[in-house]
Amino acid sequence: MDVEFSKILAFDKLALGKTEEEQKVMASYLGIDFEDYRKRIVGKEKEAEFIYILKALDALKHFEAYDEEFSHVTDEYTPDFKVELRDGNKMLLEVKHTGKDYYKISQGNLEKRIAFADRQQLPLRIAVSIKGMWGLFTTETLKKHHGKLSYEDFIGPKSVSWFDSELETCSYMFNKPVKIVSVYSNNHSKGMGIRFDPYGELISYKLFYNDRLIFRAKGKDSGYLKFVFILEALQDRLSIINQNIEQDNNYTIITEYSNEFQSIPEYNFLISPVNHIIKDESRVNYNLRMAISEKSFPLFTITELRSMFYYLASHGLDILLLKNNSIYPFLNYANNAWNSSK
Repeated sequence: MDVEFSKILAFDKLALGKTEEEQKVMASYLGIDFEDYRKRIVGKEKEAEFIYILKALDALKHFEAYDEEFSHVTDEYTPDFKVELRDGNKMLLEVKHTGKDYYKISQGNLEKRIAFADRQQLPLRIAVSIKGMWGLFTTETLKKHHGKLSYEDFIGPKSVSWFDSELETCSYMFNKPVKIVSVYSNNHSKGMGIRFDPYGELISYKLFYNDRLIFRAKGKDSGYLKFVFILEALQDRLSIINQNIEQDNNYTIITEYSNEFQSIPEYNFLISPVNHIIKDESRVNYNLRMAISEKSFPLFTITELRSMFYYLASHGLDILLLKNNSIYPFLNYANNAWNSSK
């Protein structure tokens, strides 16, 4: 490990839970290029994201991080974590990410990592994020593919990912027009406690499906407040496709919609709300590394997510479920599979 990255890791521990302005001041004082720090710490953020997914899916019993500095001193090809799942499955876990259309690991690198895992008498799994899509792969799969994985290996009929089968997760599909209308104001006394700068506090939130109103949330006591958080992943997707912003006196009305087929992994609904939660005492936005480090963090669990989607499906949201490359009506699958396993 180079001295600079060792310094960056040490700074990262100090920066956790600080505002961005406080981090910049600390970085300047310590002689650290803040922009370089942000680029080089992405890997740690991806590691936290995957661990958070395991926790939110209620799949994780215990995890232990390997010391990176020790790994570099000993020249061992150690993984990122030692993991035990709730089903009793134990493994070593390496977490990787790429912004490219494929992931590549050299055969030599892979063999050295397998050799270390063999000495620990544990299987090695590689969790890979490729453009926001997660996959979980065995070393046997990587060797068969000569260390290279493309997007089609993550999802679809040619998928070789271990994700859905081992972690019991899925994707949700919306094949009719979806629309979300949010109203914000900087001058209103009865908001919902959710801010979106520079537009102010959320006053009203409406979800439409095929032009039919599914629900409207208004006020801090709304029973639909949790739905606003859990649907962040859907709203993010819609905002990329179509977003209209209108001003009406003191109000900003944001309409996000799509007439296209949408498929979103279940874990995206679990991780999206995290950065929108603010620590009351410090006004610092949570991130996934903070979330996995705090035992009391109020994460959205898979049980809550599926209960909310069951409610939405029962009230007119025609949701399909994609699991292991098969498609099911959500309500049918929920009633037959998830409910029967309780």
